[in-house]
Amino acid sequence: MFEGHVLGLSDALEVLGCQLNQAMQTPGANTVVYRRNGQDALVLAFKRDGGYAGIHFGPGLDDNYLVQLTAAFRAPRPRHVMSVVFFSTAPTTGWWRYRDRFQILAMPPEAPRPPHVFAGVHPALLEVPYNGSEIDALDEFRGAVAAREVNRLLSALLRGTEDRLGQFARQDWVVLAETDDDDSQRWRSHFGQLGYTWRGGRATREPNFTPIPDGTIQLGTVPKDDYYAKQGISELDVLALPDSLEACLDSYFELPANEQDKALRWCHWLNHARQVAALSPSASIIAAVQSVEALLPPVVAPEHCETCGRTIGPSIGMRFRQFLEAYAPGESYARYRDLLYRSRSRLAHGGALLTGELRHLAFRDFVPKAWGEREDGEGALMIARLAGANWLLRRRQVP
Repeated sequence: MFEGHVLGLSDALEVLGCQLNQAMQTPGANTVVYRRNGQDALVLAFKRDGGYAGIHFGPGLDDNYLVQLTAAFRAPRPRHVMSVVFFSTAPTTGWWRYRDRFQILAMPPEAPRPPHVFAGVHPALLEVPYNGSEIDALDEFRGAVAAREVNRLLSALLRGTEDRLGQFARQDWVVLAETDDDDSQRWRSHFGQLGYTWRGGRATREPNFTPIPDGTIQLGTVPKDDYYAKQGISELDVLALPDSLEACLDSYFELPANEQDKALRWCHWLNHARQVAALSPSASIIAAVQSVEALLPPVVAPEHCETCGRTIGPSIGMRFRQFLEAYAPGESYARYRDLLYRSRSRLAHGGALLTGELRHLAFRDFVPKAWGEREDGEGALMIARLAGANWLLRRRQVP
């Protein structure tokens, strides 16, 4: 039942949960028990690494319901298109489609937008096809999984984009401006759900991409090296793409599953680096370091010294430096390669923080060192992003 489910274990568990919604974990055992009519229906066993180990049928699962459950796994999977919002530091003014896998669109005119370019949270639409279902919960799950993978890729391959999909629902305080009867303005605190919505949002379960009106411009492209070398934003900037984006995506989707997972770990840490920067610039640089380490080739059967027992061969620090020199080469990047290498030990092991983070406000000290460290943080993200993009491009050349 599970082994033949081509959409994977997580999807199989979601199918099962939609059919048998009473489940409990057995304390001290790697099993999950699904119940029906007050009796155990299925017991799933898992390996220590989270993989599926086996299944046992209980008295709560009679032959008729087993037929119904098997039919749920074999149910038709109609093509649906999930539409989600992603965010970028620059507004989106055009469209772009990657084969039949996803489409980027500007928000419709009625959708809310930030009041100025430097707000840094401009919404855009991402449309992703997926294998749907007529069961609402399962259909939503499948659409979210498909959109999350694409959104995560874009958060690493594009400058200034962010993946907020898959986060826990979060409520927080925000400050709202109110205008009194005499036109004076005052501020008030409001506790609410973080999120984005607009009236007239696209209907769910559409079978195709939104049609592009004639004359709509496509998103512009920039030569790869120029695109990844740029830092900062101006009020004239709009969302642009590196001219290598299609090739990077081709490479990713051609990789075996374990190599795709490696690429997604790079994406995860780069996305985290962007999201945590406002809380801790030091943590942002550490996450950039981790994104690079996610791509390092594994050490196969290391040798050990017969006298002292220590490992023979390059250390992880040396392999880290070699990786950056291979995938982000050139004299113009030497400073940032060295920065990321030095940050790996200086920050990651807790022995230091950037100026202002210990007792003051990060980057508020009006001194060259503080502002230089802010540039260092942007440079760390830049070099980690470039190295990962080049890694993907060269994977296509590996036999």
